Amino acid sequence: MHRPHLSRLQFLSLLFLAAPALITGCRTTHGTAGPPPVPQPGKAVIVFYAVHGGTHNIDKLKVDGQFIHRFSPGYYFSAQVNPGAHRLTHGIGVRWDNKDIHVQAGQTYYVCSEITGNLLTFGPRLIFVDPMEGREVVHKLRRWED
Repeated sequence: MHRPHLSRLQFLSLLFLAAPALITGCRTTHGTAGPPPVPQPGKAVIVFYAVHGGTHNIDKLKVDGQFIHRFSPGYYFSAQVNPGAHRLTHGIGVRWDNKDIHVQAGQTYYVCSEITGNLLTFGPRLIFVDPMEGREVVHKLRRWED
C-alpha cells in the first residue's frame, strides 16, 4: 500500500497548527461561565474574546501600550478603562494589529480576536463587535480568571 508523503510546506503547516497545543497542553486555565462585569462608576468596560484560532500564550493584547492579557480561544476577559480614546494592540511575534476606540463611561464594548492568513501570511486581527452579538457570544464562553 502506497502512503502519500507530506510536502515540506504541508509538514510546516501542520507543525505550526500543532505547536500551540504542544506548548500549552499542560497549562491549567481556570474560568467560569457568566456575563462580563458591569462598568465601575466613571469607567467603561472593554470585553475581549477569541472564539477559535489564536495561539494561546504568544498572543498579546495591549491597551494604550500597556500589556493587559493574552488571548485563549473559548475564553474572554475584560478591562475597565477611563472614558475617551484608546489604542488597542493585538500582537503575535512581530505582527501587530492596532485599532483605535473611543469609549464612554457606563458602556460595554466587545472586541473579538482572530488569526487570519496562512502559515506565511498569518497575523492577528481585532474586530469590533455589535454589543448584542458580543453579549450573546460571551455568554457561551468562560471568563478568564487569573
